[in-house]
Amino acid sequence: MAIDAPDIAPPINMSEAIQHLPPTAAWTLHHLQETDQGSYLASAMRANTAVAVSDGSLKDKFGTAALVLEGSQSTHRIRAVNTVPGPSNEGDSHRCKLSGIYAILLLANIICKLYNVTSGSITIVCDNIQALRLFDPAFLPDARDCNFDLVNACWSLLLQSPLHWISQHVKGHQDDHKNYHRLPRLAKLNVEMDALAKAHWHLLAT
Repeated sequence: MAIDAPDIAPPINMSEAIQHLPPTAAWTLHHLQETDQGSYLASAMRANTAVAVSDGSLKDKFGTAALVLEGSQSTHRIRAVNTVPGPSNEGDSHRCKLSGIYAILLLANIICKLYNVTSGSITIVCDNIQALRLFDPAFLPDARDCNFDLVNACWSLLLQSPLHWISQHVKGHQDDHKNYHRLPRLAKLNVEMDALAKAHWHLLAT
């Protein structure tokens, strides 16, 4: 399946924009949970307090991803899952992370269009350093990359974004060694997205 970075026409609301995504992007945002059509997130982007976290799950060459966008608090957060497009090689967690990042970029662009956000920032958090290379200003996609389709689609969405994207690496699975409730906020969100991606994988695989 081809993956693109669709140009987003000004939507009436976020639900309509997601409903009318082209087939090459419609796989991106499943079981989306939101309470205010992204209005709070738009304000958080303008105030430079928005954060986005994603993680993935991969087993038997089948991958899933989960993602969440929040402001300074979890009020009116947006959460979703997706199925990683195309076959994924065992151990290729990079592709799963990219699938979540693609969804974050697409959703952020929809919100910016909907609420006319022309400046601001968002901190994007992931436990995969390779996936975060996308946000290096000097980054260019390499056609030899086995995940070039997703990398290029993410990069194209990033070029469309009016936001300043701040990448932050977080160590994964911190709850394996420390009580979840004692973890920093971003580590907790990473653990939550890891669990959600695994739950979505099991839902589809059974």
